[in-house]
Amino acid sequence: MVVASEENNRWNKFVQKLNNLVLSGDVNMDDIERVFNSLIGKGLPGSKFGHLVKEIKFKIPKDYDKDKYLEEFGKKTISNSSTCFCNKELFNSDNFNRVSHDLVPGKTYTVKLIPIIQTVSAKECLEEYKRQNAVLVGAQGITILQENMPDEFLEGKYLVSFDVVKNLRNKLSVPGIYRRPNGGWNFYLINLDRKWSSFDVIVCFCE
Repeated sequence: MVVASEENNRWNKFVQKLNNLVLSGDVNMDDIERVFNSLIGKGLPGSKFGHLVKEIKFKIPKDYDKDKYLEEFGKKTISNSSTCFCNKELFNSDNFNRVSHDLVPGKTYTVKLIPIIQTVSAKECLEEYKRQNAVLVGAQGITILQENMPDEFLEGKYLVSFDVVKNLRNKLSVPGIYRRPNGGWNFYLINLDRKWSSFDVIVCFCE
């Protein structure tokens, strides 16, 4: 309790200093907001992951069927002329029949979009899932999110969804979805061993 009290005192003094600076005209609110926003994007000191950029409440459709979903999704998506579907022959339920967490029809999940800010390995990404208390939903999770809530996807970023190695058919098994600035979409299966970078954002489903 003493520590909390000391932190509160430090915070109150800091806020008072900011208030005095604004009132004196030495700095303005635009300057403070710009510094604050830049710090938010950097995440915790020493972390290779930034603060979440979005938190979404997402209810799984009641008619969701894990064993059929990817084929149905592929047929609808491939028919869209604004979509580039890479590795489509591998994007099927057979390749993703083992998933750490099977999505529950009718259940609402909290989905967090966590940006990568420094180059990381797949192992480090999986550790971040644990830190976020997220379940691993593989290809089914990220595709059903895109079908139902496409506007929540970030433009110009690869949103990716991991699973543990034992559930992957091969190394080319990390699904990624890229929302093009022109309104189109790219769907990929990405090599697990690649270096993940600031172009990537991990999708975390939390119960």
